[in-house]
Amino acid sequence: MRVGKGSRAVCIVAAALAAAVLASGGAWAQNASIFVNFPSISPNGDGVQDMMSIVVTLSAGVDTLALTIEDPATRAVHDTLLLKAPAAAGTHSTTWDGTGASSTLLPEGEYLLHLYESAGGTGASLLRTVIIDLTSPRVTIDRVEPGVYAPGWPDTAARVTVYYNISGWETGASARMTVTDPAQTATTSSLAVSGDGEWTAWWKRQTAASGVYTVTIVVRDEAGNSDSDSGSFIVDSEGPVLEFKTQIPSNTREVPREIVGRSHDPSGVPYLQLSWTGTDNVESARFDPDSTWLAGDTLYFRFDTPDTVTGEEGWSEGTYLIRAFARDPFQHQTSKQLLFRLDRTPPSVPVIAPPPASVIVPQLELAISYGTGTDTLFVYRLHEGTTVRSTFATAALGPKRHPTVTLGAGSNEIWAAAKDRAGNTSANSNVVVAVYDPSSRITYPEAFRGPDRFQIVTERTARSVEVSIFDLRGDRVRRIERAGPGTVFDILWDLRNDGGEEVHNGAFVAVIVIDFGSERMVEKNFIAVVR
Repeated sequence: MRVGKGSRAVCIVAAALAAAVLASGGAWAQNASIFVNFPSISPNGDGVQDMMSIVVTLSAGVDTLALTIEDPATRAVHDTLLLKAPAAAGTHSTTWDGTGASSTLLPEGEYLLHLYESAGGTGASLLRTVIIDLTSPRVTIDRVEPGVYAPGWPDTAARVTVYYNISGWETGASARMTVTDPAQTATTSSLAVSGDGEWTAWWKRQTAASGVYTVTIVVRDEAGNSDSDSGSFIVDSEGPVLEFKTQIPSNTREVPREIVGRSHDPSGVPYLQLSWTGTDNVESARFDPDSTWLAGDTLYFRFDTPDTVTGEEGWSEGTYLIRAFARDPFQHQTSKQLLFRLDRTPPSVPVIAPPPASVIVPQLELAISYGTGTDTLFVYRLHEGTTVRSTFATAALGPKRHPTVTLGAGSNEIWAAAKDRAGNTSANSNVVVAVYDPSSRITYPEAFRGPDRFQIVTERTARSVEVSIFDLRGDRVRRIERAGPGTVFDILWDLRNDGGEEVHNGAFVAVIVIDFGSERMVEKNFIAVVR
């Protein structure tokens, strides 16, 4: 344990012990050994070697054990770190933070660590030199060359050289250099520094990722005082960053009159060209942009599409490829392309199959046929003088490809138009009329002029609905059933019999059976097929 500071009695005892040792000629201790961790300390509060730890090991018990810090010239005692009387065999530890008995930090310099033991009237001591060092060596990075390093390129520097200056170097000090890449991965190496002056360090890689690298040199003395300085350099191992600021949809009906882009490279972009491939799939000769301008380390470019690409105002329909090429001084090249199809041909006009003459539910599924290039359907509904447009993406319609519209009570006129991915819109389709009559519960056309529907709405839940169609001889032509439970049944008859053959024109009898479980409701009526 460390003895409390400011004790006059302790100081008197320590002084008496020191006098006894001097009188005996400073004999070496017989029973004690001492270990000092960090004999040089820098008590500056940075947490690095702010104090030393001292361990005394006694091979046998002694009458008195004392450990003091003394002035090496006058042997004056600055502080007593340990005092035990008697002291048992084993280990005894303490610390010293560079202060004297009054808790005041002592000046920089050398001090004596004095270990004294006495046993059976005989005294002996050990003396060790310890140091307080608050002065750090200094490092300054003067420059890093080259500022841009291209690994493996024959005309650039073979390595990165770091020029730095050292001052206040002491024996036992060390220097280390850490290089941190753009991914924050650090590589550290020792530097062979032996004194003050100008020094150089090197960094070299055959392959390295592009980006900014940070160089940090740290010097540290034996007492833990340290100093550091940092610099940076750029590794250029990739082609320039290249992008088109003007974007063209992959399918379009209009091409911008000018296309603008930018290219950036830490080494500069001395070479920039463009090319285009037309509808014949043959690349034209490469050409320079109409204009380029610099903003910082970024090169911007622009070219006019009518005169540069086509030589005239008009474009032909087809697929085009416009590509830009950029190259830095180290022959790293990047290309970027715009691939688009110019399409000014409208899609085919959609065709709407006639809906039932009368419907009894407000939602009507339209059977619309349209071309494969159709991207969007516009469905228009005119009801009581107001036209409403609904938009349907064909990709979202699913395999049935039938959009559903909501009807108003009474007569509804419906038509449609198609738009392709390039933005071309077709002419309007045929107009069909759907009459929504909510008062009717069962509806179907008396005359079938094409595939059409039986619509049944029940007030209570039905288990199933069956539609059977007979010819006038009483032979069943077709049976269609829809299972429930439900209250709305929509049954399509495609004008085919049970064998899949088209029925002939003429009169038929439709029998509709609604099964409620406990009872059945039957409706019969004549219908006709008229193509």
